[in-house]
Amino acid sequence: MAHAGSFDMKLVILSVIIVIFSLFASFKIMARLAVTEGSERKPWILAGGFIMALGIWTMHFIGMLGYHVHMAVTYNLSLTFLSFVLIFLGATCVYVITAKATIPTLSQIIGASVMGVSIIGTHMIGMAAMQIKATVHFNIFLLLITLFLSLTVGVSIFLLLLYVKNNRTKITLKKLISSIFVGLGISAIHYTAMEAVQFRGGPMSFKVAHITTISNMVVSTDRLAYAIGLATIIIILSIIVLTYSDKIKAEQQRLLLEKELTQQMNKVQQDLINTIRRQQGLTLKYVKIGERYIHTLCEGELLAKLGLTPDIVVGKDLRDFLPEDYAEHKLQFYIRAWNGEIVNYEEQLNGTDYIVSLSPVVENGKVVEVIGSGVDITERKRAERISKENEMKLRESHALRRTMIDNLPIAILVLDNNLNIIALNKPHCQLFNIDAPIKSIIGQNIAKYRKLYYKSVEIEEKKADEIIKNRIPTVDEVELVDGKIIKRSYFPFYVGEEHKGHLWTFEEITERKQMEKANLKAREEAEKASLAKTRFLSNMSHELRTPLNGILGFSQLLELDGSLTHQQRMFVEEITKGGRHLLNLITEILDLSRIEEGKVNITKDTIRIASVMMECINLIGPVANQKGVQIIQEQGEGFNQCVYVDPIRLRQIILNLLDNAIKYNRESGRVVITYELNKEHLVIHIRDTGIGIPEEEQEMIFAPFYRIHHSYTEGTGIGLSLVKQLLSLMGGDVGIKSKVGEGSDIWISLPLAASIQKDQHVLHESKSNELVKNQNYTILYIEDNHSNLQLVSEILGTVSGINLLSAMTGKEGLKMAAEQQLDLILCDIHLPDLNGFEVLKRLESNALTDDIPVIAVSANAMKEEISRALDMGFADYITKPIDIASFIQVICKYLSNVDGE
Repeated sequence: MAHAGSFDMKLVILSVIIVIFSLFASFKIMARLAVTEGSERKPWILAGGFIMALGIWTMHFIGMLGYHVHMAVTYNLSLTFLSFVLIFLGATCVYVITAKATIPTLSQIIGASVMGVSIIGTHMIGMAAMQIKATVHFNIFLLLITLFLSLTVGVSIFLLLLYVKNNRTKITLKKLISSIFVGLGISAIHYTAMEAVQFRGGPMSFKVAHITTISNMVVSTDRLAYAIGLATIIIILSIIVLTYSDKIKAEQQRLLLEKELTQQMNKVQQDLINTIRRQQGLTLKYVKIGERYIHTLCEGELLAKLGLTPDIVVGKDLRDFLPEDYAEHKLQFYIRAWNGEIVNYEEQLNGTDYIVSLSPVVENGKVVEVIGSGVDITERKRAERISKENEMKLRESHALRRTMIDNLPIAILVLDNNLNIIALNKPHCQLFNIDAPIKSIIGQNIAKYRKLYYKSVEIEEKKADEIIKNRIPTVDEVELVDGKIIKRSYFPFYVGEEHKGHLWTFEEITERKQMEKANLKAREEAEKASLAKTRFLSNMSHELRTPLNGILGFSQLLELDGSLTHQQRMFVEEITKGGRHLLNLITEILDLSRIEEGKVNITKDTIRIASVMMECINLIGPVANQKGVQIIQEQGEGFNQCVYVDPIRLRQIILNLLDNAIKYNRESGRVVITYELNKEHLVIHIRDTGIGIPEEEQEMIFAPFYRIHHSYTEGTGIGLSLVKQLLSLMGGDVGIKSKVGEGSDIWISLPLAASIQKDQHVLHESKSNELVKNQNYTILYIEDNHSNLQLVSEILGTVSGINLLSAMTGKEGLKMAAEQQLDLILCDIHLPDLNGFEVLKRLESNALTDDIPVIAVSANAMKEEISRALDMGFADYITKPIDIASFIQVICKYLSNVDGE
């Protein structure tokens, strides 16, 4: 027969009070745990779990004791203890989870579930610990309700603990109500579960209804329940008292700490204000009062730079101390910051640039104050302006370099070490007919374009690769596919000592190469023309000098004839004069030609000007005497100076100028020679009293073949041109001042020499033309021209002791030289069979004739020809036409040497 037990309402009420009391204590412990940090949290977690578990377990056990089943009841102590352990672990687990700063959703679900399962588990284990002699049956429906209630209560406990942890304000009433609500829920779980139990069979006895056996120990059920309840209440009260005591102590410590902190804060605040006053920046605070934003703090060195002081700013709105427009502008930033926005703005005041950052201070969702800081950025702004200016200059420089590079007349290409294009200019694209934009070409490999460049791609690629490999600056020429000739230059590109790439430049030289070919052809033609000219002049000189040799030679012989009448002598003089004029013309033409061709060799030496001038005056004296012209030399400061010139050419210049001064002078005129020093030059003036030169012609007289218009005096127009060019070659100059009808002043400047060691260029008195008496000499003259042979025969006939032999050919002359005892040989250069050089060579190779001096006699007066003859071994060189006096002097010189030997 099934029956249910009955409840002792006093114990039921006691159990409910205990569980409510324990839950309240648990919430208090959670509140204390929320303000605890570090290792101090662990004891409070364990205390909270223990109090909650003790209250729930005590409620359950007292409830079990208050349930009378009218049978002998024995409790298994182990299971009873296990039921407490289970609820303790569950409650502690919940405290551990809720004590965390952040709780994931899964942890929340696990915590709530563990709490619910622990409550129902404690009840079921407690029921299992109750041992009676009856069969226990359960109402499944009520058990399911019990399980649902357990989970619901577990969620409630978990959420209430979280609420208490997150709300630290005074919520004691809420804690109490929550404790009552949850305590009733836990009690409902227990007593609903008890209602679901029915007992069947077993002996019923009302005598044992208030007796309980625990491990063979029989005790009064009521007394046991009240004892457990009292003990639980005492423990919970102790924990509550401990909690309040700890809270009071913590509060006291907090107040003490706050007092110390307040003192420190006051000190720090004062130090901060002092620091702010000294800082280079600015710190400010303001609050909103009505529609005004009042400053409560404003300190810092920046304030003084802005022309303000704390007294001007603190307690006032921006509009109270700033210009209206400026204040209204800044006020917009203040409003935005008060609306909760962090604001940064830059301004300028009193010539100072500054930046301010405004940060709102929020309490309970409302802005209560705004703190701002300012920094002087004048230097930064100045640096930014300089940077912008430099950047602009850099851009301008870059643009200028780009413009310059693009406008260079050469193409530029820069490659990196992977042969990718990193730079090129417009002329490069134009030269190689590339239409793509430069930007699209940058980064591409040069191999793509090489086949578009060169006519011989494979050959040029190998050459280019070899050049790049060697990294040696190289210049070569290449031909493009369109026939252009390009000068290609390579330079390795380094940054420091690190090789960065390859610089190529390209310059089109097609036109230059064509011009070079044309110039080469023109040069060759010019050289041919010059050679032809030289040959022509040489031949002309030779052909003209040959007949002149007869004319001048025989006229000189006639001049020596004392039997001539006065008229005949005048005719001979005119013949001689005309011949010499023609000879001078030929000589000057040859000199001018050599100068134009750059073939005149100037051999400079240090000479005394007085010696050379006296030589020239002595030589030109007879000509001056014939015209009655007096030559006057004034010995000024420059008379004894030394000059550094070619002595031969200087004599030629002075003789030419003296000759002109006499020739264009009037009868019984004068020629005055003066000297003056001008820095590093000696200036010689040769003044005449002649016809003079018009001013418009004075610059033209130095041109070749120019002759003044109003003069009828014979001349070639070559002399002054030759003078000017010779002086230029020696580092001198020439000029003229002249007035028609009064005469001319021609001056020359010569470079001065530091000193003179020995005047080697003074003409010495000629040695006597007389030979040793009673001595006979044999001379052989090899000449194919009968007139020249006759002339030399007549000239040498005037000298006693000379026997002249003649030969018409070179071979005949060689034969006679070998057979005769000769003292001297005269040899023409141009012979019908052998030239003079070949004759000389054979004479020197023959032991019978190798010691006979050989003198060349030729109408070829070209300096190159004379030098060649002397170098080949001729003892001397006599030019035709023959000057009889000089000719005899040379002959006597070599015959005298024969006497000395």
